[in-house]
Amino acid sequence: MEVITRFAPSPTGKLHLGSIRTALYSWLFAKRFNGKFILRIENTDQKRIDQESVNSIINSMQWLGLNWDSGPYFQTSKIANYRAIIKNMIDSGLAYPCYCSQERLNNLRSVQIKTGKKPKYDRHCRLLKNKCIKNKNYVIRFANPEIGYVTFYDLIRGKIIFQNSELDDLIILRSNGIPTYNFCAVIDDHEMNITHVIRGEDHLNNTPRQLNIFKALKLIPPKYAHISMILDENKRKLSKKNQDTDILQYKDDGILPEALLNYLVRLGWSCGNQEIFNIDEMKNLFDIKSINKANCIFNKSKLLWINQYYISNIPTSNILTKIIEYFKTYNIDTKHGPNLEKIVNLFKSRSKTLKEIFNQIVYFYRDIYKIEINLLSKYLLINQKFILELIYKNLKIIQVWSTKDIKNIILKTAQKTNTNMKNVAMPLRIILSGRENTPSIDILIYTCGKIYTLKKIKIALQFITNK
Repeated sequence: MEVITRFAPSPTGKLHLGSIRTALYSWLFAKRFNGKFILRIENTDQKRIDQESVNSIINSMQWLGLNWDSGPYFQTSKIANYRAIIKNMIDSGLAYPCYCSQERLNNLRSVQIKTGKKPKYDRHCRLLKNKCIKNKNYVIRFANPEIGYVTFYDLIRGKIIFQNSELDDLIILRSNGIPTYNFCAVIDDHEMNITHVIRGEDHLNNTPRQLNIFKALKLIPPKYAHISMILDENKRKLSKKNQDTDILQYKDDGILPEALLNYLVRLGWSCGNQEIFNIDEMKNLFDIKSINKANCIFNKSKLLWINQYYISNIPTSNILTKIIEYFKTYNIDTKHGPNLEKIVNLFKSRSKTLKEIFNQIVYFYRDIYKIEINLLSKYLLINQKFILELIYKNLKIIQVWSTKDIKNIILKTAQKTNTNMKNVAMPLRIILSGRENTPSIDILIYTCGKIYTLKKIKIALQFITNK
């Protein structure tokens, strides 16, 4: 049997971490068994959906590399098919019209709550003998079994049992003619030959309802696995309302897709004590039996640690295009500054995100003829002029640009001016990078290149003279 999984988000908001982890687990399970992964957009809730959310779902999946084998499918393209099946269900007694007004339903719920009963529909219209009702604004309900049990084996949680008496005659077709989630999910999972449904535990209560529809239609259901929730650091459930969890925001903030996937795969799943997994390792090692039942706590520090690991260990060329995107966003031309790849390589091990790299190196490219005045005023005093003139003179005559020769010039300058290395290095740091903390000064000067370094020192000397 070919394994077929699906990710079926509703486009009612931007994807959050919990959604993407569900997609990742479903994707990995399919890849582990050389199966298929389907993307399905469950967009029948017309009041809440929006195109921006659809775009966000697709863009998020593409950015993370969670490529689908089929789709994206949209449920609204199958409305006629759903209605035809529901009509057959009514004809065969599996579903029935419900003419109850909202006022009656509200009163029923109020009475049930006051008397300590579980709020649910009382099957009033299911028992009606006279169907000649003037109310045309009716819905269609599924005739759920009144006795017995729904039993299924969850791949993570084991055997689960629900009593049919606890379940409702759920609405499967709204008064506006649009079918509901639980019904559409059953039909889609059957028609797409879905073998395994991996989803959040918040869907656990939907499973018995869907299984009863499968049984009523004499269809074979998929196997289910319900994964735990991801909670924020205050132990609150992550949701679409929490903007901090928007997946594409992590992209904008400089998180690498491979780092985010690595973090999420370990958020509830483990393989020994291994922390770092590349995509191929995830595909080969992922085992649904190793998923933890307990809720997980999102730890941003851990995500940043993993992201820094990837930034430090992948080739600089792999992140260069992403850094360039930041420069384009701010309309900054990098052609007139130092070699961008060399500068990125110099600062990447000191950064937890791509955005942090950008913030550390943007000074090199903003305007070569400008220097941060506040820092210059602090470090470039009149007594540094002679030191900078010596540095400038000796760097200018270097034939072979090397860290060894640069370091010798700085050492000799400190000795000749009878000062320490800090008094020589710090002004140069400020002049070249606009920062007080950088890699060693000889490496910084070497990476900046001769032309850039000399221009910056010349500007600094002019600043001291004018001051």
